[in-house]
Amino acid sequence: MARTVAFKGFGERMRYMYKEPGALRCYSKGSDVPMESFLSYLSNEEARYLLEMPVSDLVLLPAAKAA
Repeated sequence: MARTVAFKGFGERMRYMYKEPGALRCYSKGSDVPMESFLSYLSNEEARYLLEMPVSDLVLLPAAKAA
């Protein structure tokens, strides 16, 4: 992710546990100035935990309408 996005907390909101600043340098087409990026990742175990988490535990379900 781009450095500016990383500094705004995007990685934390997306639940990335690890962020390595300056790990990547990307170049836009036609530019000699690199865009500093962060390498963001999860371990295999952390990714599986998040993917197996029941969505119903995270989302409030609407109350049934009274008849």
